Amino acid sequence: MSLAFGFSGCNSARAAAADANTWPAHALPPALEAGEIHLWTIQTDLPARLRTSLAGFLDRDELRRARRLVAASASARFVAAHGALRLLLGAYMGAAPDALRLRATGAGKPYLEDARLRFSLSHSAALALVAISEGAELGVDLERRRTVPDAVALATRYFAPDEARSLAALPANEQSDAFLRYWTSKEAVMKLTGEGFARPLDSIRVTVEGNAPPRLLEVTGVPGAAREWSLHALEPAAGYLAALVAAAGSSHVRCFTLGLEGLLGASRAAADRARAGAR
Repeated sequence: MSLAFGFSGCNSARAAAADANTWPAHALPPALEAGEIHLWTIQTDLPARLRTSLAGFLDRDELRRARRLVAASASARFVAAHGALRLLLGAYMGAAPDALRLRATGAGKPYLEDARLRFSLSHSAALALVAISEGAELGVDLERRRTVPDAVALATRYFAPDEARSLAALPANEQSDAFLRYWTSKEAVMKLTGEGFARPLDSIRVTVEGNAPPRLLEVTGVPGAAREWSLHALEPAAGYLAALVAAAGSSHVRCFTLGLEGLLGASRAAADRARAGAR
């Protein structure tokens, strides 16, 4: 039985369907208390002036990755998501966004050098989702809600056999959402472990049953995962589905929508004060 979360400011599925901005808006992050996870939604379709400001925070590797994306919209959203991530992490740490030393493990999991802060980023279409904790490993995945016409065939090929059977038994109009619930749960686990798609999807077993909360049943090679990790399904905005997985040490989740212009203004003011103090 996986650990349970307590939630503050996080919408229900019904609220998400009614309002695309259901989490309370904050320009500055509140204090991150022990045992807390902060979840942030960030809009990534931005005016050029905001996107240019965020691009200024990225390092060479991030800019190179953005340029490799063929579609201009995908590149712009990448810049927005990763620039906003740096801005947000900098606000938590009291540091300039472009001074943060973001590194990656051998498997490609990003982390902050010389910091206890842990984070996970996912973005899909026009939205990004960021999870932040103090020391507890975590993973999030976000997907735009959509029809998946070959959901059962994909599940049969990539998921565990019992998951594929459960999905196939659902009414056709419920299969796409269920597939995306499975998918986001599995990807969130892969982001927590840092293995990405080096870990087979069928090595992570979860339950997705109607309106019941999903449960993590097994992560091959991690005997205590089902007991010690927390899994929760989210609808952070209308038209999106997400999953959060956290290792032991976190018990409460607070949800926010990032007031990007306000945080940018606060960051510029802090930089101006730092320059004035250095004179």
